Amino acid sequence: MVIDAVWAVHPTKAGNPRSGRTLARETVHGPGFDVIAAAHSRALAHVSTDIAAAIRTANDAAAKGPPAEN
Repeated sequence: MVIDAVWAVHPTKAGNPRSGRTLARETVHGPGFDVIAAAHSRALAHVSTDIAAAIRTANDAAAKGPPAEN
């Protein structure tokens, strides 16, 4: 099972939006809807991890502020 997600994170304050693409592949272990749902859940966890990393990166950049002038 594959989830191919293109996503974007837009800051609530000034800042640049961040976008990305996550291609998550998960094996479906057996027959039935419950194992399909479990595979989807694992794949979506990969997507959410990538989005959370983008948010953390944006927050870290905002906390540092603009570059100092010389």
